[in-house]
Amino acid sequence: MKKECDFAIFNFKKQDEKLAGELCEYLDKNAKKIYDFFEIQPSSKAIINIIPTKKEYDTLYRKNNNLPEDEKIPSWAIGCRADNGEIYYVSLQDYKNTSHAFEQKDFEKALDYYKKTILHEFVHFVNLQYRKIKNCSHTETWLSEGLAVYLSGQKDDKVFDDFDYSLEQLMPQKHFASCYDGWFLITKYLVENYSKQKVFDLIESNRQAREFLEDELYTKVKNFYLKQEK
Repeated sequence: MKKECDFAIFNFKKQDEKLAGELCEYLDKNAKKIYDFFEIQPSSKAIINIIPTKKEYDTLYRKNNNLPEDEKIPSWAIGCRADNGEIYYVSLQDYKNTSHAFEQKDFEKALDYYKKTILHEFVHFVNLQYRKIKNCSHTETWLSEGLAVYLSGQKDDKVFDDFDYSLEQLMPQKHFASCYDGWFLITKYLVENYSKQKVFDLIESNRQAREFLEDELYTKVKNFYLKQEK
């Protein structure tokens, strides 16, 4: 089945018809702020595919990333954006087979999380449009993921008392290495303490992003949280 809204086209099975409708409303309400942050206008609609099962998602992920058929995909991996810009996301109905399983009494909370994670992937989609307009290379992982978490509001309710992350954790080399809390805190500090132009400069140059993190940003964020602890 298919459902189109102002900013996206959803592909889904009958079981997810109601979910797709709610996601359309949510995206139409929140997508503009993402485009406003990047200071660009929409050039195309996101294609969002809701995959019925985690097993099917893992197969698609391997295919889209040219991974071996026996490559194990982590249980927390439930959404991604392919190189062509399409978004793939496991249906909320099969979260029982992921590390995000929830009890029925927590359905509304799980649905809210689901909506924010779809918005997370949408941030990646808009970032890709921005890079095409600016004709620049991929955005460094810490900043790409940090922006997606920050702009989607995924960590807005979480309290952080310290910043216990190494520089090596923030610049992963392994395929599935992840440090979302650390990436979020680094990016939050960047966006709220530097000019928008500085953020754009780092989005457009992965080399500058790596150097700036190593030479200045990491130490500033570390010191900021050390002061918070006192």
